[in-house]
Amino acid sequence: MSSNGVDKIIIDGPTVNVHEMEAGKELTAETFSKPMVAMKFQREVSKVRFNGSKWVVGVSGDEHLGLFNSETQKTIMCKPGHEGCSVKSGQVDPTGTYVASTGTDGHLNIYKFTGDGVEFLTKVKVSDKKVSAERTYDLEFQWL
Repeated sequence: MSSNGVDKIIIDGPTVNVHEMEAGKELTAETFSKPMVAMKFQREVSKVRFNGSKWVVGVSGDEHLGLFNSETQKTIMCKPGHEGCSVKSGQVDPTGTYVASTGTDGHLNIYKFTGDGVEFLTKVKVSDKKVSAERTYDLEFQWL
């Protein structure tokens, strides 16, 4: 098993699966037949990111951003979400303290990690109108 618990992430429609690979073991079909379901959405997954430490971020047409903690193997859905609109992007900040999401509702949602979940902090209007579902915005945290 890798040090971060995430070796292979595979998207299957509305599901994000994580497959763990043991070091030195031969890769076989059985390796991929026993996935751990990291996140399950209502709609098809459109984007997945791994922050390199423990967080897998999942985005779908749902209104909630999904987070999978590879250390605890727990899934968190960021609520409240984008109020009947789709999440378009999500990102965990480099310190692992905050997570943000953008949505077709034209808002940026900011959450803070708590012991076993996230706490909603604020919603910032970044567009005066709803954003087309075809347009996507990738979030990148930059600290000044």
